[in-house]
Amino acid sequence: VLARVDACRERLDRVPEILKHFRQSVLEAATSGMLTEDWRNRQAGQRPDSNWATSTPPDTTIALPKSWRWVSVGTLSTKVADGVHKKPSYVAAGIPFITVKNLTAGPGIDFSDTSFVTEKDHEEFCKRTFPERGDILVSKDGTLGVVRLIETDRPFSLFVSVALIKLRDKRMSKYIRLALESPVMQKQMVGVGTGLLHIHLRDLRMDVVPLPPIQEQCEIVRRVESLFALADTLEARYSAARAQ
Repeated sequence: VLARVDACRERLDRVPEILKHFRQSVLEAATSGMLTEDWRNRQAGQRPDSNWATSTPPDTTIALPKSWRWVSVGTLSTKVADGVHKKPSYVAAGIPFITVKNLTAGPGIDFSDTSFVTEKDHEEFCKRTFPERGDILVSKDGTLGVVRLIETDRPFSLFVSVALIKLRDKRMSKYIRLALESPVMQKQMVGVGTGLLHIHLRDLRMDVVPLPPIQEQCEIVRRVESLFALADTLEARYSAARAQ
């Protein structure tokens, strides 16, 4: 019986890695046009969005659909900046102060374990970065390339280890978050330095996004969220089976 239990556990332990590869494959298909190829073929005369200047692709072997464009993060944004560079004076209660650990503790932004700053300091910090719903956060020091979409109206301030991307068109927020998490974008977020690695803001601004028209962005988000929900269900079943 123990031998059978060990064999079962060994098979189960492969599940998390399989799900990780599944999610990466979904993002790769989503940002290459493969995921919505059937949808695109049903659309008549879909054209690239003329609002954005085209950038040089990071890999010339990647062929995007004709209605897509490579566009830099800087072009898509009104601001790409990091948080306050000096460690503030913390207080017992006040405005949450977000660092990399609050992006890596789980999905979304974790507010359960934060330090706090005064409202006066928060107002001063917001002159540099003013986080709002629809903005995107990227970890830029230490743990690199963790991406979070702000989906709350709760005020908070940022440390230097977190970059904020304020998009010109907030309708694109969910797609750009997925794009930043995709393999083609993660490969561009290369850290520099010795010891603790950093992503320079100038490099983040120059990173290029595979950008479809806005209607296709919405369809991509819908399909990815559906597939990720399936992966989450399988992950929950794995956890229950592993405990059993």
